Amino acid sequence: MFPAFSIIQEDKQRISRIYLRITRNIALISFPLMSGLLAVSDSFVLAVFGSQWSGMIPILKIFCVVGMIQSIVTLNGNIYLSQGRADLQFKVGSIIGVLGVIAIIIGLRWGIKGVAYAYGTFSLFAVYPSIRIAVSLIGMTFTEVLANLYSVFCCTGVMATAVWLLGFTLPISWPYWAYLLVQVPFGIIVYLSLIHFFKVQAYIETFELVKEQWQNRFNRKSLTPIV
Repeated sequence: MFPAFSIIQEDKQRISRIYLRITRNIALISFPLMSGLLAVSDSFVLAVFGSQWSGMIPILKIFCVVGMIQSIVTLNGNIYLSQGRADLQFKVGSIIGVLGVIAIIIGLRWGIKGVAYAYGTFSLFAVYPSIRIAVSLIGMTFTEVLANLYSVFCCTGVMATAVWLLGFTLPISWPYWAYLLVQVPFGIIVYLSLIHFFKVQAYIETFELVKEQWQNRFNRKSLTPIV
């Protein structure tokens, strides 16, 4: 993103369009992955790591939410650098970084779970200033970014809720890995069905890109001379 944005740094409308497309396509993958893991976190930890690691379940849930946030926020640096505002990035990053450390220090009083909860809460509150300040450099608003991710977020929320509710209908006697074998494919089917039925823009763009790349690859193979 950085070299591409730098080349067209004066064309802020074009940068905005590219930024929105990249963020919604990243969200198309990262949001369902993190929310799906959140929905099956209990079964995942107990099946993969064992009951002795059950204490990490609430921590994993918190960082699933943090993972969704950071998959989008991490792109802000490319905007700062492409617009020649590394100075502003340093100032914003320093303030947010200090506040993040303070949140962790406060959470230490309640142990590792306290740190996770404190950092998760801090991450939620830091989303607005982190994104708003960065996108303002290319003439965008925080509301536009949210609207861009709205459809993916809604489909993700419905999928995660459906997977979570499904867990209550499965037999209690089943082992944890059996829960995963049922819930994970179910979640994938529900999510793909939703984004296809509602024609989510990120899904359409990704599908067309994959289709184009596949056709180009097939055409290159068909044009390869036979020796």
